[in-house]
Amino acid sequence: MSYANDSGSSNITIQLLREQYGIETLHHDYGPVTITSIALSLDDVTQGSLYIPSKQAISEDPYFMQAQSRGAYAVLVDRQTVVDSAQISIPVLFGSLSAQELGTLAATLYHYPAQAIAIFAIIGQHTERYASQLAYILHILGNPVGLISSTMTKSLDTDLYTHMPLSSVAMQKLLSVIVEDGAAAAVIGVDQQTLQQGALSCIGVDICALIRDEDHIGHAGINEAAAYYGAVIGEKIAIATRTADSDELAELFKPHADPDELAVLSTCLAMVMAAGVRKNNIRSALKVAKEMD
Repeated sequence: MSYANDSGSSNITIQLLREQYGIETLHHDYGPVTITSIALSLDDVTQGSLYIPSKQAISEDPYFMQAQSRGAYAVLVDRQTVVDSAQISIPVLFGSLSAQELGTLAATLYHYPAQAIAIFAIIGQHTERYASQLAYILHILGNPVGLISSTMTKSLDTDLYTHMPLSSVAMQKLLSVIVEDGAAAAVIGVDQQTLQQGALSCIGVDICALIRDEDHIGHAGINEAAAYYGAVIGEKIAIATRTADSDELAELFKPHADPDELAVLSTCLAMVMAAGVRKNNIRSALKVAKEMD
């Protein structure tokens, strides 16, 4: 297992935060200070971090000194927070950043990792079964893949430590690790157990499916989820739903599966076909995987 780290990041200055996000500072000479990561908890603070403590952390801990000792380059608090600047030598910033703004900053720091891989999104409630099944299918088709779900987060064969639900900052860090490990795709379970509101900010979805009890698909539901989680939905997005072909492949792979299992498998196969993989290629890969079981 490994931790998502901050390697491969770019830089953001306090001057940029002032100019583009309305952040205020006590002194103007802080402008050139460079931020190399964003930390939403003390455990995530590393050398160069912008630490953004929660209200609970502000009330309970001497968070300034702890963040400074861990290597933070700046701390961001809301404008109502009273700060004794004499006790801290790093810049104190005043203002607030939305989940979307944090996601945009994190994407900049990590070189927009979502743009480097195919993003598969499974939207619904308790999507972990679908996400795990889809990642497995992509794997047996020869694709190195990352998986982000409430029960399992992996980069290829490596398990990653995460705290659910994920923030927009955590999502960018995870995708950065997945890209650095050489993945061609990432499968994301889009539900409230996995993601916070706005967690998909600055992340474009390439292929998606909306799962419901009736297994129906609808643009309205996808747009609603995209608005809640902040995902970027473009005109070229492929929206998958079960078809006769995907049902046929599912029954071929698991002829004795119950209806629920077949529904999961068929939906995932439909997503793979929506990504452009041919039915015959899928059939061959499933046959080999079945023989190896």
